[in-house]
Amino acid sequence: MSLRHLRQIVRAVFDLERRGETGVLDVREETERALLYFRAGRLVFVEQSSLGRTIGAHLVEQRLLTREQYQAIATEVAKSQAASPLLALVERAATMGLLEPSLASSLVAAQVERNFVRCLGWDADYCRFSARPKVLEGLPTFPCAVEVLVLQGLRHHLGAPERAELLGRYGARLPRLTRSADDVAREYRLQPRDERFLRGLDASAPLAKQLPAEGGPELDLVVALHYSGRLEFSRAEPPSGEETPPFGVRPRGELVTGNRIRITLPQPPSDEEVRAAAAFQRGKRLVYDEPQEAEGILREAAELVPRPDYVLYATWAGYASASAARREAIVPKLEEAARRALEWDATFAFGYFVVGHLHVALGDQESAILAFERAQALDPTDPAPSFEIARVKERLRARRSDTA
Repeated sequence: MSLRHLRQIVRAVFDLERRGETGVLDVREETERALLYFRAGRLVFVEQSSLGRTIGAHLVEQRLLTREQYQAIATEVAKSQAASPLLALVERAATMGLLEPSLASSLVAAQVERNFVRCLGWDADYCRFSARPKVLEGLPTFPCAVEVLVLQGLRHHLGAPERAELLGRYGARLPRLTRSADDVAREYRLQPRDERFLRGLDASAPLAKQLPAEGGPELDLVVALHYSGRLEFSRAEPPSGEETPPFGVRPRGELVTGNRIRITLPQPPSDEEVRAAAAFQRGKRLVYDEPQEAEGILREAAELVPRPDYVLYATWAGYASASAARREAIVPKLEEAARRALEWDATFAFGYFVVGHLHVALGDQESAILAFERAQALDPTDPAPSFEIARVKERLRARRSDTA
């Protein structure tokens, strides 16, 4: 299991919940696929491609169906090409009198939760959301308590190596709840041990000092709260006096040559600048293929150091991952970010790439081509402008053929 993929899925789910989106989150592993359906931010259904290893195995193990009965029903469902194989299978079993109708709903609800928890443990290489206003229209839905299931999934899938990595990542930081302990305990349905840990969190002490030796289940709770935005981290301040250099040591940035001539060197980057640069490089690699994941990383870089290029990349990631309905509201921010970035550096290729997309949004295809060509000339190693030029020219050809 990859922590990066786990974080990608969990953050996507909480982000869709926060934004109140309606549509489908498509999650794919090498041989598996899950479709997570959302209505107004609520996760209401999860369908998996591996039907036989999920609901079928459960029904047979619980002796609700024999293996032969299940295989016969599954064959019929496959032939019917139903919109939801899971619902079709359970409904068919109930129609045949093999399942009590009163039991069918609870079985599907439990299976939806198992499907979600199971996909959290994948090494998913694909995670995309598509807005669909009429998703699952006319079909029953089974709303999930995402917070509870995420915590359950973390405790099911995280092993010792993953916990050690997470402890190393967060252990030295200071934890602070962004909501009241009462609200968090209710949302996550915490058990007494978790609730005691939560209420005892000290925002002035590093997390590692407040956890058991190897993290324990409390670390899983910390990760779930952090991903959902219920918990924030800040850096611990160094011990008093540590920043003061000992007597006789030259200030940083100064060099004395053999002739005793003092030369002032450029100041080394601050810790914030180093962290921002590292976050920017990570987010920049993801921005085209995974803008939803890139947005949070790039936003962190822009908050640490509000450079115009960091701000533009973060704003673009938010625009690219937003639904069509929300993009219009983001356009003014994107225009302002692009203007500032190109004033800061008139040779900034990505700035012209964004300007090209702004022209596309306005329907000005010719200006869009000029902007994309400028981006291509400034950075020939980036294939994205060439791809956009081809797309815009294809639209123009289609329009001309329609009017001919």
